[in-house]
Amino acid sequence: GFEWMTSPWLHYEAYDIKVINNLVHDTEGAGLGVNGGYNILMGWNTLYRVGRRSHVLEIVPGSRSCDGNTVRCQANNTAGGWGGAIPDGQYIPARNVFIYNNIIYNPAGYQSQWQHFEIRGPVTPPSGSNVASPARVDVNLQIRGNIIWNGPTGHSLGLGGSTGCQPSNTTCNETQIRAENAINTLEPQLVNPAAGDYRPRPGSNIASVTSYLPGAFSWSDAPGTPVVPGGNLSNEVLRDYTNQARTGAGPAGAWLIPTVAMGTNLEVVEDYAVAYPFANFFKQSRAWIAGSATVFDTQQSSSLQLDANGWVRSLPACTSNASQFCMARTVFNSGERPYPGGQYLVIYEGQEVLTYSGGASKVTALSSAGRDVIEVNGNQIWILTIESTNAANYIRNVRVYPPGIDPNAPAAPAAPLTASSLRLRSG
Repeated sequence: GFEWMTSPWLHYEAYDIKVINNLVHDTEGAGLGVNGGYNILMGWNTLYRVGRRSHVLEIVPGSRSCDGNTVRCQANNTAGGWGGAIPDGQYIPARNVFIYNNIIYNPAGYQSQWQHFEIRGPVTPPSGSNVASPARVDVNLQIRGNIIWNGPTGHSLGLGGSTGCQPSNTTCNETQIRAENAINTLEPQLVNPAAGDYRPRPGSNIASVTSYLPGAFSWSDAPGTPVVPGGNLSNEVLRDYTNQARTGAGPAGAWLIPTVAMGTNLEVVEDYAVAYPFANFFKQSRAWIAGSATVFDTQQSSSLQLDANGWVRSLPACTSNASQFCMARTVFNSGERPYPGGQYLVIYEGQEVLTYSGGASKVTALSSAGRDVIEVNGNQIWILTIESTNAANYIRNVRVYPPGIDPNAPAAPAAPLTASSLRLRSG
């Protein structure tokens, strides 16, 4: 209720929210929605089997009520807030809502019941609510670069009559939405979403759909009575769901498209694979995992501070809170396949110290600054960890060479391929 709102946040239901790089699946209601928000970005999300009850995306007014403390409600109204000791209603507008580069995929047999979108038309707020009339949700509403596969080809967009996004709206109208989004024109090629793998396939057709970069928000049209502090105006999205670096706007969805594997009968390049096509084994390690001394993965990898090349620039200090990350680690040979064993050479730049665990241990007598010799058990998973960083000279350019390869030799040979590191396939 209005009495529970805190000044100066007395107007919109939400301000300055960014919903990015998420997976949403199996919802009866809309997969994404804004009910009375200001400066909201919903971008680069992957949605699967959503909105069956009615529609897959909604932009509607927010509700406002006074739940009993009429004195407090009236005080918030006098301060300039939207609402008061007046009848309840759904009249809080929305402004600057950006819906960019999402994949909304409902496979055959699953669709929204009525339409793709629910974008409400203007409403008249109650007298004395301080809300300008009419209250609209489509002021600077932008819907661009989305891939929507939902129902039959002629499934209703949900616009027309008294809805929002009328032809006179220059940022959101039916002609613009159909031109700048792929709506039932392309079924996204994902790995196996029915079995829970929602990543795009290598070479996926989603790359053929134009994506767009959202511009920065402005705070100049925020409510002025009372004045609301400015938020984060940048709408840059630099990483994907797995913390891989994004360049440019595309592709749509939470994941980047994996590169197409090249070669004949070679295994995929993953930390669990049995083929080793690179002399530098670090190229085959896993993306950085955020963790603590006692929790291997705190599920906070998206919070790691990485430079443009993916190296960890800084880490917070460890505390007694084991669920808060303070280390970054990566994994080798997670499939515990037959793997070259023996003494490996780890070369890196930076002042901090790397540690090794699992099937690897440091040979201190043979190691020096920036050059570690480690003993690796070829039948076990092993882990490389950065336990702390020096922001002025952080760990970077890590290279991991198996036995017999030394980059200081006149020519570093390619990693040998053996019969055990090839999978021959028929057909």
